[in-house]
Amino acid sequence: MSAATTIGFRFGRIDLEPARGVSFKSVTDVAANAVGELFVLTRGEGTVVVHDGGGAFLRSFGHFIHAHGLTIDAEGRVCVVDEGDHTVRVHSPDGVEVGVVGNSGQPSDSGCDWSRPTYKEKYLSVVRGAGPFNRPTSLAFATDGSYFVADGYANSRVHHFDRDGALIRSWGEPGSAPGQFRLPHGVCVLPDGDVLVADRENDRVQRFTYDGEHRETWEGIQRPSKPIVTSTGHVVIGELGRPIGDYSFAAGEIVEELPPRVAVFDPSGQLLGRSVIEPRPTGEPSSPHGLAEGPDGLIYIGELAPPSGTPVTTLLTLTITT
Repeated sequence: MSAATTIGFRFGRIDLEPARGVSFKSVTDVAANAVGELFVLTRGEGTVVVHDGGGAFLRSFGHFIHAHGLTIDAEGRVCVVDEGDHTVRVHSPDGVEVGVVGNSGQPSDSGCDWSRPTYKEKYLSVVRGAGPFNRPTSLAFATDGSYFVADGYANSRVHHFDRDGALIRSWGEPGSAPGQFRLPHGVCVLPDGDVLVADRENDRVQRFTYDGEHRETWEGIQRPSKPIVTSTGHVVIGELGRPIGDYSFAAGEIVEELPPRVAVFDPSGQLLGRSVIEPRPTGEPSSPHGLAEGPDGLIYIGELAPPSGTPVTTLLTLTITT
């Protein structure tokens, strides 16, 4: 998939004031509410830390086993996907937990053997699509209040729930054919109701109808982490880097290090532009894991830190120029 670049990229950074009583390693996801408060989902302590638009600390809440995805709905409810607990946890706008979807601590039976030594072996041990959840990753709302959950590291499915958390349908199986997944990692809903799923280890994004019918596949997207749709109609996707020795189910063994990037598409899948993301201020590579748009149109990108690296203390920002 190729196109002449028709847009520009302007990156910036917001320093995050240290959160009182909370220490964390990485920012796994980020969301902004209607008044521009930034909800930063952290790993290390597994907490939601809320900052104002300038990065000043406001408050924190929650404790999650292995935090992964964060979404705020039209009513301001804060939904956290806890990969380690196999649940989605719903909070009021002020951080009070008001609901849980999934069986806490009880993964569904996809056949996955998470004790295997490499991610490739873990993904290959998923032998069937299973119910909610087994290491879920991300959540996105439709305009009717229902929502879709990508599930995930140890499953190969997308689940559609009504606004009250009742399961409507599921789809997906392990593999690389259309409609199959090797780690459905991120999900978003287009204005026409279609669903985009970041099929991360297949290096592609798949498009489905609201009812789960496969429409098309956008190929050649490097380890897509999370797609979002902006207020201007752009589809923005974080592309994680691939180190030497990594494995892609689309390209095989990685023999040359591939840097992290961000790509912008139109809703039909036409590539509008792509940019490499420069290293963090510490000199370590960016890992654009979580994305969100604020009410002012600024795009926020949450980054993971390497296992032995320094903690993330900033939010990467992106302005798309035309």
